[in-house]
Amino acid sequence: MKQYKIFALASIENEGKIENILDTQKFQCIESLLLDKKSVGKIMNNAVDALVVMADKLTKEDCLLLEEVYMARKNLVMVLITQVCDIDTLTEAMSCGIRKVLTSDMEENEISDSIIAEIKKSRNRGNDSKQKQHDSKILSIFGTKGGAGKTTVAVNLAVALQKKGKKVLLFDLDLQFGDVGVFMDAPSIDTISDLVSEGEFDLSTIESYLFTHSCGVQLLLAPQSPEFAELVKPEHINKIVDEVKGSFDYIIFDLGPTLDECVLQALEVCDTIYFIVTPEISTLKNTKTCMNVLSTLELAQKVKFILNKDGDSYVKKKDMEAALDDEIVLVIPSEPKNTIASINRGVPMVIANPKSKASKEIIRYVNNDSI
Repeated sequence: MKQYKIFALASIENEGKIENILDTQKFQCIESLLLDKKSVGKIMNNAVDALVVMADKLTKEDCLLLEEVYMARKNLVMVLITQVCDIDTLTEAMSCGIRKVLTSDMEENEISDSIIAEIKKSRNRGNDSKQKQHDSKILSIFGTKGGAGKTTVAVNLAVALQKKGKKVLLFDLDLQFGDVGVFMDAPSIDTISDLVSEGEFDLSTIESYLFTHSCGVQLLLAPQSPEFAELVKPEHINKIVDEVKGSFDYIIFDLGPTLDECVLQALEVCDTIYFIVTPEISTLKNTKTCMNVLSTLELAQKVKFILNKDGDSYVKKKDMEAALDDEIVLVIPSEPKNTIASINRGVPMVIANPKSKASKEIIRYVNNDSI
């Protein structure tokens, strides 16, 4: 049976009542909270289907807090359960974004069915109003060695594209040890493994699992713990991409360094594979071995090489190109101090230090429509 994720808000005296009402297999009550500022923060950072409020009367402070939730999460269904549904209560509820008002004397089954009907109505509204105007270009950021700077490149390319006016989804597919959330200072929210566990892949459900960074880039984060990685299968990647590809100009995969089944699926569905190399002999060896595999899989024609950390060794761009028998489309200078400071702050380098050499090269590449 489909379970809908619910947050419950109630006063101390109503806490037991609302828990009884929501105690059904139809709902997964994430948490029962008091209606206060701290609770609002939790609601903002969790993907749920509905917020159910139980109150005999909404105070002015209650209305301000609920309006804050509504303005930040307009797709979130808010339902009020109250003793008396009069014109004053309806007016207050509508003014702060509550979509449905129910009375506490209704049958529990009737209340739960009404909440579910409102969730479904909201999702249908979202799907009807969504016009697929984008023809997504799908990019994979890949490399065979940890520490090559894959996530740094993925994050900064995504932000540079967004700053250019493109709509970007950054999809962390380093499923065991993804760091996109750390690099962009995203809160601990639901991830792709939570989406997969829910089992619904319509657009509005997927959107409820996306975190929107202050720069506008939307993130689908990797699981919070490595053991949840195995929940995600190649068919889930297909379902998500098929549903969102009309809503973004660019979908960027930040991939793990191994050719597992999910990485291979991402490489299969993408338009371009940006292969990150660094000026090291060991990286060259691993890259050439991997390119043989990609050639066998008929994926090598998608590859474009990016040289990261240029200047770290005596190996130069021309040496790399000669060894790889291919051109390098972007050279990013080594700036360890700026890079580490950016990661530690959780602020992408093209935002924190746009005039650095590395940032300038990334921005130039994006602005030249090379990507």
